[in-house]
Amino acid sequence: GGPSAVLRAADDGGNDAFLLIVGNHFGYVEDRPTPQPFAAEHAGFPSLQALVDDLVQRPGMRKTVESYLSLQACHGLIRPPP
Repeated sequence: GGPSAVLRAADDGGNDAFLLIVGNHFGYVEDRPTPQPFAAEHAGFPSLQALVDDLVQRPGMRKTVESYLSLQACHGLIRPPP
């Protein structure tokens, strides 16, 4: 039981963020900065795992790999007022 709600926000670039409230819990997730599907130069890969496995072998691609894997998320408890 308890309250429940979902709020969604999207920026002009198509990135989404969600706030989910269920009972005494909340969750927040914000989309990665690099959208899926992959950029044109990375479109030939069948999966994110395959793309990352390839990119980590290339010098200077760390920031690109991080942009595909970055995701902000958190979970917490909502305390009732005293």
